[in-house]
This record gives sequence, C-alpha cells and structure tokens, in this order.
Amino acid sequence: MQGRYHGSNDAARWQLLRSSILILGALVVGSSALSAQCSQLAAGARVRLRAPSILSGEVRGDIVARPGDTIVFAPRGKAPIRLALTDLTAAGLMRGAHL
Repeated sequence: MQGRYHGSNDAARWQLLRSSILILGALVVGSSALSAQCSQLAAGARVRLRAPSILSGEVRGDIVARPGDTIVFAPRGKAPIRLALTDLTAAGLMRGAHL
C-alpha cells in the first residue's frame, strides 16, 4: 500500500517542515537571549527598552521595581509605567557615565 503523500508533495512537506524548524529555532534562541537580559532588570537599573506595543522606539529610563513577571519602568522625565516582561522585544543595561 502506498503512502498518502508521494512525489512532489513529499518535497513540499519536507521544505515546510525544515522552514518551520528554522523559524522555531530562531524564536527559541531570541527568547533565551532576552530572558537572560530580563534577569538583570532589577530595581535601580538604568536601562534601554523596546516594547513596540507600548513604547515608541527605544526608551531610556530606570527600573523602579520588579514585581513578578513585570517591571515598573520610569522613562526619563515621565511617570513610571508597568510593563509585562513579555511586552519587551529588547532590553539593555546602561553602564558608566552618560552625559
């Protein structure tokens, strides 16, 4: 008995499977890197954040608190806001003197 898929259908299925695996791998690696950065987001840290669904562009400010899976972020010159870690697409610690 022949299989349900054969010929060019098999090639298309394998191509789709390979593409899916590559995309999934990129997502896992990217989320692991951001997860490691998020572990350094502690109260008092001066940071640069990107959260496109909430913030416009890269925003600099200070972490005021870190309750659970959220941060309380005070953008420079503005009132603090609460952000879920899942909203962040990039985070970086600012170190040294910034004039």
